[in-house]
Amino acid sequence: MPGLGKTTLVNKVYNNPSVVYQFYKRAWCVVSQTYNKKHVLIDILSSMRNLKREKIVNMDDESLAKDLYKSLKGRRDLIVMDDIWDTKPWDDLKRYFPDDGTRSRILFTTRNKNVCSEASPRSVISTLPFLSEDECWELLRRKVFQDKNSPQELLDIRKQIAANCCGLPLAVVVIAGVIANMEKKAHLWQKQHHHLSINYNYTNILSLPFGLHVRSLLCFDCDSSTSISCSFKVVRDLEDGVVIGIEHLVHLRYLAISAILPPMESFHRLECLVVDTLDEIEILDILLSMLSLRHLHFLGGGYFSASCLQQATNNESFQINNNLQSISMIIIYEETDLKILRCSPNLRRLKVFTSSHIFTQ
Repeated sequence: MPGLGKTTLVNKVYNNPSVVYQFYKRAWCVVSQTYNKKHVLIDILSSMRNLKREKIVNMDDESLAKDLYKSLKGRRDLIVMDDIWDTKPWDDLKRYFPDDGTRSRILFTTRNKNVCSEASPRSVISTLPFLSEDECWELLRRKVFQDKNSPQELLDIRKQIAANCCGLPLAVVVIAGVIANMEKKAHLWQKQHHHLSINYNYTNILSLPFGLHVRSLLCFDCDSSTSISCSFKVVRDLEDGVVIGIEHLVHLRYLAISAILPPMESFHRLECLVVDTLDEIEILDILLSMLSLRHLHFLGGGYFSASCLQQATNNESFQINNNLQSISMIIIYEETDLKILRCSPNLRRLKVFTSSHIFTQ
């Protein structure tokens, strides 16, 4: 189950001074559902050596693997493999981790505890429980009020808000972020309660009567069979939205997605797009002409499409009309990529990964 705090807990262990003291080197990699061997190897090597990814990104998989094995040989190291979905990544990588009696440790976070038992019968498995309603409220209270006491008039609504968190710490944090800046009045919290839905079992929420009022939706475990109900068409913020029917959400302002891009023609009001996958993503031509779009973020890097590059190459007076203010991270391969970027006069922040030969002329 996502949102229980697995990564947060492991991060605290990873950075604990006693743990830092015990291991010669530590490394953290994110595996995710779309496992990419090269990305994982680069993650481990770059975090272990404090290297910039750009220095090793052009190495092939075998060279990276050999480098990793040599770096780990004879040393006590801690490797965290975050968000591992099945045993395939471990089966693929385990030969690069020397088993030479140094008491090194591999730490997984996973939504499926069978991954650990199948990877090694000697695995020590810790399962995080859901929070109780009282625990949800206590976490929410600390996030919203810090060390102050909550007003007495909020006691009645707290059970409703706590129940809406479904026992998930991440849901508590999301809701706390929404209401922290609100006036601490029961009627305002009640109103916001009907405008925010945090859901980890999507099929259970489609028939709820307040669907028509939901403005922000955080979807957990949404797969290709999950459908957006038309009753959610006024949603403006969608997180982790890998769902069928997403084109119905014509009012979206913010979209964070962890898979390939859906058709974008319906999102005339979209202002921020986050593609949260380590894969390189082709930047659809339509994204460069959406006048409402202000911010583009590609975790694994975005590159311009072949059609856009061809138009920019063949047309000396090539122009596109957009209001983009920030782009990260974009991959620059050639001068034509720079020509396309120059067509966005409102850019204020730009993060790029580039081949050095572009600037050698």
